[in-house]
Amino acid sequence: MPEKAMQKYVITSPLAMPGGAVPRHVQGAGPYLQFLDKGLLPEAKFVSAIWRMTGMPAGNPPARVHVHDFDTATYYLGEPGSYEIGYNIWPPGAKPKPEEEWTSLDPANQYFIDKPALVYIPGGIYHNSFIIRVDKPPVWEVGVLLAYDKK
Repeated sequence: MPEKAMQKYVITSPLAMPGGAVPRHVQGAGPYLQFLDKGLLPEAKFVSAIWRMTGMPAGNPPARVHVHDFDTATYYLGEPGSYEIGYNIWPPGAKPKPEEEWTSLDPANQYFIDKPALVYIPGGIYHNSFIIRVDKPPVWEVGVLLAYDKK
């Protein structure tokens, strides 16, 4: 049977990427299933990846404090109350000290998620996340990065 005209847009073979292979992420986080990027589909306008957490990750926090020049949206999906994710999100223009760790930050910059939620991070905002607990897996992290929106 010949391939259908739009078959390339139905992506069924994502790239499995360990945390250490994902920019700004640490070994022991993930693996991430990357369903969309320019490597999979050259005309892609964003990156999309999923992480299925089945317990506490060996790499935690999954990503060091970092900043992108593009917007990101990260969804967390799981049974309400069965997990907790912490986020550090600095206000526009604020830049954390490189040595700052999760426990030493000002609580004014910390946010906590324990039910399905979306975390939107505009480009230029420093941030990172920390997995506090995963009591009843799976918990899904679904990331959408508008990585190709700026030149």
